[in-house]
Amino acid sequence: MADNIKKAGSIKKLLMALLVIGPASILVLISTLKCEHRFKKLDVFGTIPAYEAVTGENRKINNNTFKNEVVIYTTLQESCPKECGISLWFVDRHLFRHIRENRKKLGYVKIVSFVIDKDGNPVDDVSNMEQILRDNVIEYDPNIWILAKGNAQAVFNIEHNGQNLIDANGEEFINGKAYNSLLLLADKKNQLRMVMRGDSEGTVRTLQQHLFLLLKEYDLEAYKEAHSKK
Repeated sequence: MADNIKKAGSIKKLLMALLVIGPASILVLISTLKCEHRFKKLDVFGTIPAYEAVTGENRKINNNTFKNEVVIYTTLQESCPKECGISLWFVDRHLFRHIRENRKKLGYVKIVSFVIDKDGNPVDDVSNMEQILRDNVIEYDPNIWILAKGNAQAVFNIEHNGQNLIDANGEEFINGKAYNSLLLLADKKNQLRMVMRGDSEGTVRTLQQHLFLLLKEYDLEAYKEAHSKK
């Protein structure tokens, strides 16, 4: 009981600090924010809601499509890269590049970006966005970074500790909507393991560190399973 009271007090202090920094920071799920890399499993913050979408190649995708895969969900606006909720440069350098360069080992890790207009509505033709990624992302691979047409809000309609990613707004977000600037890290069971803003190097690096923790979790599971059979 004493540990729970102490933990609650710490969380309250951190929330107060986040309020001083700015409302956007509240959306960072706080229990793993320190990211101290003494290995531990990442917390689970719920499940990615069910959704239906179509890729640029008109391939239907949904939650089951990425069963047993790790997925980083984002949105991309038609105004990218000039006005974009996430930084293509930082996501490329700190997330996509690592996945691409280690694709033999990390073939189960994907980035799925829902292409939307300024009002958050799905875009029917994502070919322009694919060209933007080819122009701005080193060795862009559509099999790793997947563009999707569909209701992005369905994916980001997640509530944790009374905070809903859809409801949170603010002038500091692209077009005033929080979910436009967020990166969601989902595990092989479609569980949300981390949320970070994708518009700064520091936050993208933090998500990268949490991705590494999640991948290490699976490496340890595979190691234990392999040695249990001996």
